[in-house]
Amino acid sequence: MGMIALFSFVIAFVVGFFALQIWGRTAPPPADLGTVNGNLRPCPDTPNCVETRATDDEHAIEPLELPAELVDRSDTAGAALDRLDEIIATYPRAKVTERRGDYLAAEFRSRIFRFADDVEFLVDEAAGVVHFRSASRLGHSDMGANRSRMEEIRRLWKEHAGR
Repeated sequence: MGMIALFSFVIAFVVGFFALQIWGRTAPPPADLGTVNGNLRPCPDTPNCVETRATDDEHAIEPLELPAELVDRSDTAGAALDRLDEIIATYPRAKVTERRGDYLAAEFRSRIFRFADDVEFLVDEAAGVVHFRSASRLGHSDMGANRSRMEEIRRLWKEHAGR
């Protein structure tokens, strides 16, 4: 009986693994990505999202500050998005999905199951910052993955300053 139980467990694990692979890869992006009245959408009530205009501790995160070399240029937004393009290109399983004016959207995929996270950036020249929103496409919790990624992007953003 022990071998049958072990065999059943292995089969269930393999089937579950492949089901998660398919589920993670086929989830379409949300239809409501983009700006609403000049702002990024707020986070949902789930903990798998961070956003720079959120006021609650669970979702709030500081925006990226525009460095001096990007401020007061005729192409501030374009230069900021160019820098973000370069940073996103350093991530495996990440790609820019939309870029227009002062807005950039990207998709990041997890390493094992290829779950998608949607990340959006919006340059706010008047405030001297880049607002962003990072949210998991599926599920409830992300175990801090979105916050961690955005803090890493912040670190890379600061490293690029002055180049």
